[in-house]
Parts: sequence; structure tokens; C-alpha cells
Amino acid sequence: MLKIKEIFYSLQGEGFHAGRPTVFIRFSGCNLWSGKTKDKEKSPCYFCDTDFVGGKKYTVCELANEIKSLLPIHVNDAYIVFTGGEPSLQITDAIISELKNKLNNDGIHCSFAIETNGENDFKFVDNDVWITVSPKTNSFKLKTFSELKLLYPLSITPDTFDFFNGIKYLQPIFDISYENNIKLTIDYCLNNPSWKLSIQQHKVLGIE
Repeated sequence: MLKIKEIFYSLQGEGFHAGRPTVFIRFSGCNLWSGKTKDKEKSPCYFCDTDFVGGKKYTVCELANEIKSLLPIHVNDAYIVFTGGEPSLQITDAIISELKNKLNNDGIHCSFAIETNGENDFKFVDNDVWITVSPKTNSFKLKTFSELKLLYPLSITPDTFDFFNGIKYLQPIFDISYENNIKLTIDYCLNNPSWKLSIQQHKVLGIE
């Protein structure tokens, strides 16, 4: 059984796949913050605006049916993003394979992505999964991923990721200092062209 806070269909608002129609599966639970207000200030994710507490339990079959119910009737292709919370606490190769098979059997071709803080080192051996890592602390362990999305400014600095030659995004933290964070992020990107600016387009557009 998988504990999931919410499942919804919208446009991806961030990173390489921004603008792409997406089924988001938000897992309950996180390894960096309890989700309780009293613990938030002590968390490295003090700026988090996501509700990942509680939720409902799903079997893989129930999850496949929910995904199908969200897709427009004429659509037989699905881009599915596992997010959170922290999805790596629950998602596995076997789960992805089972979900993919159930959807394929119903005529739906699907591809998968996972959005993770990188605190857990994992690898999807048998599946082509797009991995977006958004580290929050210097204790991140994940070394193999598709794109890097670093919130800025954080205590973990961009030069920590000089080893990574792939797609790198810098995203201003959405908090009370947001306007200043945007300026700082733009300035950093202009002076370090290996980084691209990422803006949370879904917030600009007023969608989920």
C-alpha cells in the first residue's frame, strides 16, 4: 500500500519539462520535515509550502485507475511525476514496473519522473525514470540524476555541484524575501552560465 496525499492533473511548472501536461502523485511523509508547524523553523525546508501530511492508502491497481480517471478521454499518453513530501521513502522499481504494466495493458503509454531531495541514494535499474534532485542539505547522497534544481539562496551552495555536468537550474526561494531572491538568482545565473533560471510557472499562472 502506498500512502498518498493527493493526485492531480496539471501542467509541470518547473525545470526541463515545464509546460508539459502531467499527472502528479504527491506522496505523504518527508525525511527533512514532519509537516508540523511547530517543527518547521528547525527544518532545512523552513520555506516549504506543501501539505504532505495525512492522505489515503492506495494499491498499485487503485493508483492506475485514479490516473486513468484524471486523463482526458482521448489521451493515451501519460507523464507521471512522483513528488512529495519525499517519494523515495515509498517508490520502488517493482512499483513502477507494476504501474507501467497496468497502464500499458489499458492502452496508456506512460513515462515517469521523480522529484527528490536526494537524501536517499537510489537507482531505478529496470526503468527509464527522469530524476529531478532538489537538495536541501549537504548530507544529500544521490549522485545519479537527470536534472538538478537548487533553491537559492540556501546554506548548500551552487559550487557544491561543480561535479555535475548535466542540466542545472537555480530557483529563487518563494518566501517573504522572494523579490530579493529573484534578483540574487538572476545575478548568479548571469555570472555562472552553466546554471539556468527556474521560475515556478504554476504559481505565476495560478494553477496547481
